[in-house]
Amino acid sequence: MSSTQELLQLARHGFQEIGYQGELLINSYSFADFLSPSYPVREIALAGFAQHPPSYKSSGFGVLIANGNSPKIENFTAFGAPHIFVMHPHDNTIYRWKMNVVNPELIERIEIEAFTDTIRRNSEEWGPESILRAKSLSNYNQPQQLDFFDRGLLPVLEREVHLKLDRLFGRTLSAATNAHQQLKSRDLDDNEYRGLFRLVFRLVAAKLLADRQYPGEWLDDDVVLALNKVNNFYFKDSSPENIYLETGIQQLVWDKIRSGFHLQNLSLEALAYVYENTFVSSETRKLLGTHATPPEVAEFVVKQLPFEKISNPSDRTVFEPFAGHAPFLTAALGRLRSLLPSDMSSAERHKYFVNTLYGLELDSFAREVARYSLILADYPNPDGWRIEEANVFSSPIFEQYLKKANIVLCNPPFGQFSDSERSRYSNLRAVNKAIEAILRVLEHPPQMLGFVLPRSFVDGRIYKTVRQKLTETYNDISILALPDIAFQHSEVETVVVLASDKEKKGNRRWQRIFISKKDYSQFWDTGQPTWQDEERLIGPIEDEPQLWKHPLIKNLREHFKTFETLKDVTKIHRGIEYNRPVSKHVSDFPKPGFERGLQKVRDGLQPYLIAGSKYLDLEPSAMRTNAYLYSWNLSKVIVNAARISGGPWRTIAAIDDSGLVCYQRFHGVWAKNNFPLELVAAVLNGPVASALLSAPGKSRDNLIRDLYTIPLPTLAEDNANWLVHLVQQYQKKAVSRTSSNELNAIVAQINVAVLSGYNLPYWLESELLDYIGHIEQPRMNSSFIEQIRIRHSLLVDKKFLKGLTKRELDELTQINRLLDAAEEKYYASIKEALATVRASFLEERHRGS
Repeated sequence: MSSTQELLQLARHGFQEIGYQGELLINSYSFADFLSPSYPVREIALAGFAQHPPSYKSSGFGVLIANGNSPKIENFTAFGAPHIFVMHPHDNTIYRWKMNVVNPELIERIEIEAFTDTIRRNSEEWGPESILRAKSLSNYNQPQQLDFFDRGLLPVLEREVHLKLDRLFGRTLSAATNAHQQLKSRDLDDNEYRGLFRLVFRLVAAKLLADRQYPGEWLDDDVVLALNKVNNFYFKDSSPENIYLETGIQQLVWDKIRSGFHLQNLSLEALAYVYENTFVSSETRKLLGTHATPPEVAEFVVKQLPFEKISNPSDRTVFEPFAGHAPFLTAALGRLRSLLPSDMSSAERHKYFVNTLYGLELDSFAREVARYSLILADYPNPDGWRIEEANVFSSPIFEQYLKKANIVLCNPPFGQFSDSERSRYSNLRAVNKAIEAILRVLEHPPQMLGFVLPRSFVDGRIYKTVRQKLTETYNDISILALPDIAFQHSEVETVVVLASDKEKKGNRRWQRIFISKKDYSQFWDTGQPTWQDEERLIGPIEDEPQLWKHPLIKNLREHFKTFETLKDVTKIHRGIEYNRPVSKHVSDFPKPGFERGLQKVRDGLQPYLIAGSKYLDLEPSAMRTNAYLYSWNLSKVIVNAARISGGPWRTIAAIDDSGLVCYQRFHGVWAKNNFPLELVAAVLNGPVASALLSAPGKSRDNLIRDLYTIPLPTLAEDNANWLVHLVQQYQKKAVSRTSSNELNAIVAQINVAVLSGYNLPYWLESELLDYIGHIEQPRMNSSFIEQIRIRHSLLVDKKFLKGLTKRELDELTQINRLLDAAEEKYYASIKEALATVRASFLEERHRGS
């Protein structure tokens, strides 16, 4: 039997060997179990962290001692480490647990004498650097070693921490404002509100110093004494700003915070974000109407930009214009910290951060929030942060800082310049503030940059110059497209633009990442985007570079990879070819040796039926190939081989029961195993088939090998029979010269039925319809969207006059979904325009207040 101390010493030595040195190992580490309702404080006998300061974001492992009863492992999930090792002194064994979101999983039993070798053998996975990589929220494109780390654990902990902190700060704020209302019979004025903000910062700082066991007595019962100690610690070289609140209210706030949950294991960045967001939300609703950059977006930016490629740490200078509450600087602090030597002292780190991080912000309250957020994130160091009061568009400080910066991170205002601003600012290059900001940055381009911009950046004409300058300056450009839920209090769709690598090598990498609204939470939890695409280019760039290309075809192919295709149910052959010019072998009238057939697409090929024909020579000696021997006399689908338009619509397919022969400008499609020809024609006439055939790089004509890859919808038997009925109904109505509206309505029914069998996700359906839905379909004189609007109108009228069958109700639901998907981008641009106007109005109002 080994003693507890011997076992802990064994673990300490083993983990020291693989990189856990100095302050990265902590004995008797306490943390709040904020996954439990009452937030009990639990203790880890030996805790290992991948970097300092310790938190659930950097925890690498925990060691527990089982003296008697084994500890309840799930109680240690909130610690955040991938592994918990439970040492059993009575039988010299160790159990390694993988900490999952739901239930911890026992992975292995290790003999004491084999523990050191086990640690050495797993050093690549268990070492500090590997832990940091695996726990990185934003490294979505890095291979994750999921055998030892549950990727979903960290996002769950992050959400719980944000929720609990927000609740703590919210209740504290509410209690203080209510007490003030009772005492003064009025709301807090601006000075008092800012005083409350300062008060909460100082008291949270005191609680943090105490919970992290920083030397000193920080939890004095008397709020005045507690504040004096914090002021002397953080503001010894400057005078702290006034609080303006009655002592009784200050004491109430202190009692709330002092009795709140233990702060030791919290991520300092999360603490800083929730702290500033609690106050900024209220303050900005009152004054500015703006919102903070979400921490996950800021983290994504700093973790995707290759800071480490700037070899000298002192040159990793980060500048945030329009700093607001410094979300990017706070995230950059964490990123820079991960690149520093683990043996660097806290004071040395603080000096380094102060010299490499700086920002500009015009609003005084925002600057104060930024400073305090950075102080919290750089615990336990005092002030000294350079958040200058300056206007980006008029102050010379902007250019001074820009020239010093190698990394620029920015979420600029999206609004337009007012008339007074245009007259006040000299040398404006644009009418829009976001465009002006990035153009000014590109005059002295840093080594790398990250900007949040409206979605119109990717294709808007007003951003054309910006796109050109970016591609001329940087080889590596990534665009992350976010949905309209990414920013609280805003419905604007945004993009995150990242650019780096200024080497003039001519080798470029353009990356596109799209996150749909449905997949937004999943992206931050798992790192899996809705889609991503990468393009590598060599040589000169185009006059108008296409930074954003939607890989629609690639995503359709990915969705359809398990679907049956036309190759499974048909045999396709190209039409006949002649040795001599075709004009010698075509007649408008019957001739001996000639058979009825089609020579040109315009001769009579219509969707689902054939309206005219010619007579083609079938003399074997005239033939270039043996195509004349195919079973042209049998029922088949005829589809054009020659393209019918320069747009996305590529196919017209008709059912032929009359034995027509086709020239080489057509393909004959024969069904296998009695597969319904009506379904084949419906698929070939639909938007998916044309979209797939119109992919860049495809032949001008429709090749057989490409037709074979067209997917078949997955339909229940009754739905397949209904689709056959609809096609037959269309054929009868078209022959009887039914009104175009009625024909369009039937075509809409057919296409809706086919699309329902494809089960496309909403975002992909939206992109498909944006690509092809508004383009007129050849031979129909209407677009697919116009067709389904006609059908929608008929269904709505019938619903109120006679009522709808279940099939019709289902169809109406599908059409409503398609119409919403089709208008997604249209409304996105309107929301962006309205948000821009609103932002300009609020900024103007704030200046006048």
